[in-house]
Amino acid sequence: MNRYNNIILYIAFISLLLTPAFILPGGIQMAQKVYFVLEGGVLLSIFIVYISIIKEYKIPNCNIFCIMFLLTTIIIISNLFNNALLNGSSLLATIRYPLYFFIVLLFYNLSRIADYYKIEKLCVYFFIITSVFTIFQCFSIFEPFVKLYTDGYNSFLGLRVNSIFRYSYLYAVFINFFIGFFFAIYIRDKQKRHLLYILVLFIFLLLTQSKTAYLSLFFTISILLLLYLINENIDISSKLFVSTAIIIFSCVIIYILFVFFSDKISHVLNFINYINGTAGIDGSTQTRLTQFNTTKYLIDQMGSDILFGLGSNGSGSIILENAYLDYVVSYGILGLLCYVCLIFYFIFMGGGDFRKLLTSYTSPFTIGFLCMSVSLLILAFSSSPTDAYRSSFIIYALVGVRIYIGVECKK
Repeated sequence: MNRYNNIILYIAFISLLLTPAFILPGGIQMAQKVYFVLEGGVLLSIFIVYISIIKEYKIPNCNIFCIMFLLTTIIIISNLFNNALLNGSSLLATIRYPLYFFIVLLFYNLSRIADYYKIEKLCVYFFIITSVFTIFQCFSIFEPFVKLYTDGYNSFLGLRVNSIFRYSYLYAVFINFFIGFFFAIYIRDKQKRHLLYILVLFIFLLLTQSKTAYLSLFFTISILLLLYLINENIDISSKLFVSTAIIIFSCVIIYILFVFFSDKISHVLNFINYINGTAGIDGSTQTRLTQFNTTKYLIDQMGSDILFGLGSNGSGSIILENAYLDYVVSYGILGLLCYVCLIFYFIFMGGGDFRKLLTSYTSPFTIGFLCMSVSLLILAFSSSPTDAYRSSFIIYALVGVRIYIGVECKK
């Protein structure tokens, strides 16, 4: 039984990573629909096979399902009020959270029967696959294959790695997960190769050229340092040495990148020059300002619609990359509040008993999930990782695993 369950778990998770999106013309809009339909069908088939072979499943008692139900209800009401319920993109938005619920349920049940260390090994495979794609992008190799999964990683802005995701800041969500994951494994197992993995991840995150990704890295490092410093099993001299080493190491990597690879990070350098007053505003920041002004205008025009918003197509032809702005325009104040509650619930799930996080055998996944959840709060200013194709499916798969660890591994 366990053998079949592990095989199904591995197939389900690998399919999240390796199902292509850019297989039909139509750009990112078509890719989003293709992935949701194709991968949704794959996961539904896997769930049917799972029920047929394992013949049991369980729905965990978890408050996150209440938040997801509330969000679904708000989305339906908003689209009904704005006569947009049966529109193509609106229909996709309406079924989004029921689909996420199904993904959480599937991965919770698959994890419940699997051994925790099998899940840990699966996360390592996740790291390997995303890293291979990143290396392909860095050296511009196997481009036709890579472009089945993403596009736009190499442009006039220099190299902006995004691995198997559409945008670099979506990739940054999982880089933060991996940094926390490997840091906890190093503390638990004392294997130095995991420090090398963290070094590689640090470089990858810098190459995303995302300002919000850099800010999320600051919070990840702060969380890990705090966890390390409050760990009673580590002596004070080691704490001081590691803390100093992390700060020096970070400065050295940043210096090397800016001095020797400046042509690859022109996007970041342009922003720094703008801050210094030696250059005009960069395109990315200008886009964000335009989107903010558009949101302000739409909110001013809403009137009584402010509670439930303007529906899934509320911003018209303008794409609001900021998740908070998108939710308040599309689903109103109620939608925004529910979305923020969802992100904070992720953080709550990851945090648990903070002082004991590094002492548990499940600490790698739990700490990685915490770092990912905090990064979601920050990276939502640049994108909507919990709604974008691929990243959303993977996040909710990890939520299912986290529920299993929180419920089953405590028994």
